[in-house]
Amino acid sequence: MKPRLIVIVSAALLVLIVMVRLAGKRTSDAPEASNAGTDPSPAPPAAAASPDPASSKVHSKPGTAQAPVNAESSEKKKDAVTLAKLVEGLFSGEISPKQPTPEQLKAHVESNQNSAESMLAAFQASGDKAWLSNAALLHPDDPRVQFAMITQKVDPERQREWLEKFKASDPENSLADYLSAAEHLRRGDSKAAIADMLAAEGKRNFEDYARSDIQSAEELYLNSGRDPTESKVSAAIQQKLPYLKDLRRFGHQLSGLQKQALENGDTAAHAELVQAGLGLGQRLSSEIGGKFLLNNVVGIAIEREVLHGLEPDQGYDYLEQTPREALGLLDEEMNNIKNTAKITGVIGQVPSFDVAGFFDRIKLYGEYDALRWLSAKYASTLNP
Repeated sequence: MKPRLIVIVSAALLVLIVMVRLAGKRTSDAPEASNAGTDPSPAPPAAAASPDPASSKVHSKPGTAQAPVNAESSEKKKDAVTLAKLVEGLFSGEISPKQPTPEQLKAHVESNQNSAESMLAAFQASGDKAWLSNAALLHPDDPRVQFAMITQKVDPERQREWLEKFKASDPENSLADYLSAAEHLRRGDSKAAIADMLAAEGKRNFEDYARSDIQSAEELYLNSGRDPTESKVSAAIQQKLPYLKDLRRFGHQLSGLQKQALENGDTAAHAELVQAGLGLGQRLSSEIGGKFLLNNVVGIAIEREVLHGLEPDQGYDYLEQTPREALGLLDEEMNNIKNTAKITGVIGQVPSFDVAGFFDRIKLYGEYDALRWLSAKYASTLNP
């Protein structure tokens, strides 16, 4: 197992959010976010004093009431506070994103010529699988649609067919092979599963299309009249990663096969299974597959389970440390994830333009880099 830099990322709050994302649950009893419709820009600074006192006087007719000079500034500050509370509620899960109406969904899809991206965005925002089924009819060869059909299990009778289509449409995407392997093992074909795992190991790409999905969802919310910052936050937090649940289960099944091979005295098969499990875990928790914190968490969990099946202080040819030492490094990674949790506590104190910047960075660079940027900018000045 090659040593990795200990990733200092994210937060306990985000861990909770992404765990909910993994389960694919919505907060059913949470109040919906209202359409803020506010100006997210900060209040303008007070005008500098004029060198000519007379020029700064406000002239009016006698008896005419004057509005307070700072009325506009006060209103903008009030709007900024409202938006900050909305963003904080969305981010913490206390408020659910306000869904676009069916009419707004239809208008958005039609304005985008029934594109795959717009139909997937409509599905994600509404949860209505009819949008996904229609996308599959219109765009059966689009890998994003194929991936959604697989992970949402809309057409379970054709799951293998969709998996093979996905592998063919995006041949350098190792995620297609991992999902195929998981399905093979679910059906009891361990030989085919291992073959897919080995194929995945030779590929550098790991694409779940989540960041492009977030962009598409953001455009949908904007088209529905949402505030720009609210649109960014809503689009990001509604993003679910259901495939991680399948890969976590797959990792657990690999550990079972690993134990079985050891009991049967098949050392070659045991070593192959251990390396396959560690490879999957490392792929998820590395820069390649770890675009979101939950990927890191699931990857570490898979690695831990594999390592716990080995003799803690024994040396293995395919490990650069003993299992005990490797587990210690994973513990450090998880502790660093928790320790960095504090930075998410400032989200309600961050100006809207930097909230927008934070979520833009998630799309561009991934969650880790976005959190690192937020921490560098605010950890020393705000009190999480």
